[in-house]
Amino acid sequence: MLKDKADELFRNAIKTNKKCLNCGTTRNPTCAHIIPRGFNLTRCDTRNAITLCVDCHTHFTDEPNLWQEFIDQQGMRPLYELLWRKAQPVNIKVDWGERCEFLQPIIDGTLSLADARKLEK
Repeated sequence: MLKDKADELFRNAIKTNKKCLNCGTTRNPTCAHIIPRGFNLTRCDTRNAITLCVDCHTHFTDEPNLWQEFIDQQGMRPLYELLWRKAQPVNIKVDWGERCEFLQPIIDGTLSLADARKLEK
């Protein structure tokens, strides 16, 4: 299924940055969505995730108020609001094949994650 492939590519693309944005460790990196991944329009948007270690990811998942504080401390509130607005029209279909084509060059090393984020709409 293309959605599953897009999810895998997305996780691996985000984890090309191996350093946890919260504590700085490079152990056990995970892909942490800013807006929950249940919203398909932002699910595989490269701006909608950061790398967190498994411990920090679990901590913020268990403490949503601390996650919101972290968003503010990192200066990501404008991005959070932009992504939230993008996520809202839940009746729009996502072309998962197109998402896969967009994400593959990050995995291949021919497009940086930073450059991919600049190309997102």
